[in-house]
Amino acid sequence: MSVKHIRRLIYIAVAAVSVLASAGLAGCSSLSGCVKEAVQTETEKEEMVLWCYWDTPSHQKTLDGLVKGFNESREDISLQVKYIPDEDFKKELVLAMADGRAPDVAIVDSSDFQFLYDAQPFVDLTDEIEGLQDYQEVALKPCTVGNRIYGMPFGLNCTALFYNEDMLEEAHVDVPETWEDFRRAAHALTDEEHYGFGMAAVKSEESVYCFLPVLWSMGGHVTDINSRNSAKAFSFIAQLIEDGAMSRENMNMTLGDVKNQFADGKLAMMINTTSIIGALENSNPELNFGVTFVPSDGQHVAAAGGEILAVTPGEHQQEAVEFLRYLNDGDRMASYIDGLGVMSCRKDIISGQFKNDPLQKKSIELLETARTREITPEWPRISLILAETMENVIIGEREQGEILAEAARKIRDIREESR
Repeated sequence: MSVKHIRRLIYIAVAAVSVLASAGLAGCSSLSGCVKEAVQTETEKEEMVLWCYWDTPSHQKTLDGLVKGFNESREDISLQVKYIPDEDFKKELVLAMADGRAPDVAIVDSSDFQFLYDAQPFVDLTDEIEGLQDYQEVALKPCTVGNRIYGMPFGLNCTALFYNEDMLEEAHVDVPETWEDFRRAAHALTDEEHYGFGMAAVKSEESVYCFLPVLWSMGGHVTDINSRNSAKAFSFIAQLIEDGAMSRENMNMTLGDVKNQFADGKLAMMINTTSIIGALENSNPELNFGVTFVPSDGQHVAAAGGEILAVTPGEHQQEAVEFLRYLNDGDRMASYIDGLGVMSCRKDIISGQFKNDPLQKKSIELLETARTREITPEWPRISLILAETMENVIIGEREQGEILAEAARKIRDIREESR
C-alpha cells in the first residue's frame, strides 16, 4: 500500500471522527472527554426495583423482556428485577415494608393482596391506569379497597381437572362430570404404575387453592367449615387416600410436584392450575391430556388465581406507574400475555387469546365459573388453618369431627380478633 493511500485513509478516519464529534458529541473539549461524559450520562440513570416470585423460566424470560423494553424506552430510570423464592416472598416483602426497604413495584399473589395492603397501603391506581375500571371483575376484586383500585391485575388463572386421555381410554373410563363419576374413575384408573388422582396437599395456599372447588361444589364453605357439606368434602379426599386411589404423599407435594407426577405418567387425573397448560405441552409433547371442569353435583365452580402489580409509595412511584402503563398498552399486552400462560384481565384481549391452542383456549371457558377466595387481610391466616386441617384429615390420627370443630374455632377467633 502506498504512502499516499495510507495518508488518504487516515484523512478519512479523522474526518469521520470530526463529523461524529460535531453531530453527536457537541460541547465536549476532546473525544476522550465526550466518551467519559457519555458514560457518566448512562450511569446517571436512577434505579428502581421490582420483586417477583416466579420461578418458571418461560415466565422469567417474558418478564425480563418486558423490563428490557421499558428500560430502553427511558432515559431517566432503569428497572431491575429481583426474583425471590415463593416460600420466602411474602415474609420478605412484609419485612421490607416495615423497614422502609420496599421495592418500587411488586408482583404479588392475588390472595395475598389485602393482607399486604393492610401492612402498608399501596399507591391508588384508580385514576392512573387508563381502562383499569374495565378489567374483569374477578381480577379487580382482590385489589379493590372501598371503591378504589390499588393494584393492576397482571393475569388470571383458575383450577381445572387434568386427565390423561390414553389412560382413560385404556380403562374405558369417561371424563367424570359428577363426584360419583369421579370416585369411580379414580378407582378404575389406579394400578401398580399410577394413582387415579393427585392434588397438592402440602401445608400452603396451593393446597387450599386446589381444595376450594371441591369444598364449594359440595355445598361447603370456609365460613361454615364444620357443616355437613364441608365435612363431606374433607371426607371425600380422605376416602380416596384410604382406598388407595390417591397417595398420602400428596401432603408433601406442591402444584409443581403434582404436575411433574402427571407428566411422568404417575397420575391419571389431577386438579391443578390452568397456567401450567402451556408449559406441560411444551415440555411433554408426547403427553396426551385434556382439561375440563372440576366435577360437581350441581353448578361447576373453579377457584380463581393470578398476580397483581402493586406500586409502593416512594421516590419512584410515578416512574413505577409508568411501567404499569407500559404493560397495559393493548398491543403490547396482546403480544406478551400468552407467553405468561395466563388469561388477560382485559376483556378486549382475552377473547383473542390462545387461537392455536385448544387446551389453553378451554381455560377461558373454565374461568367463567371461577370464584375468588376470601378477600380480607385475615385470609392468609385462615388459609393456613384450612391447609393444616387438610393435613390432619389426611393423616387420619384423629376423628374428623374433632379436627373440623377445632378449625372452626380457630377461624372464629381470627375473625373476632380482626373486628
